[in-house]
Amino acid sequence: GIPIFLYVTGELKFMLLTGQTDKKAKKLISDVQSELQYNRRFLHYYGYKFKYGDWSDGDFTTTDGAKFMTTTPGQSPRGLREAAARPDYIVIDDVDTKQRVNNDDLSQKLFDWAWEDLRGTFDEGSPFRRFIVANNNFHPNTLINKMKEEFKRINKVLKEAKIKTTFFTLTVTAVKDLKNFEPNWPEKTTAAYWKKKFITTP
Repeated sequence: GIPIFLYVTGELKFMLLTGQTDKKAKKLISDVQSELQYNRRFLHYYGYKFKYGDWSDGDFTTTDGAKFMTTTPGQSPRGLREAAARPDYIVIDDVDTKQRVNNDDLSQKLFDWAWEDLRGTFDEGSPFRRFIVANNNFHPNTLINKMKEEFKRINKVLKEAKIKTTFFTLTVTAVKDLKNFEPNWPEKTTAAYWKKKFITTP
């Protein structure tokens, strides 16, 4: 929903989505393509915007030139562009693995790749540069934890320089507390579900 909203309001010209594997990345981008092709409400208000490409290739374009593309950790994203446009909306979605988080070196390499190589593909001239990391926080070495630490460091330096920050973290826990287990998403799960999961999970 968010990238489609930004696209129709003119704030997204090139979305680059990073998934844990090629297959997972392409599946995630297919959700955007389906909305552009088959969502009747979208088609009623905005018309047919899908132009060419295929989610199974992880690469498609709209009739007005917006690009949607996928990549995976370790691939070199530098130099990606569509005509003169470079990515202005980069998303990293659930890229951590147990193997990676249990290896400090691999975990650091993922962070370096995301923060240097991937972020380095941004269209520096664009007024809209959004870098989003969506991840479950299941280990101290997850990418999201490394980003949180980096954001703390950056925000401290920005505050000292009296520059407004654009780096922030949004955390949503499954439950409000570990006493009553009231879920933050009650339409999906119950307190009883989370209490049982908490008791039975090693």
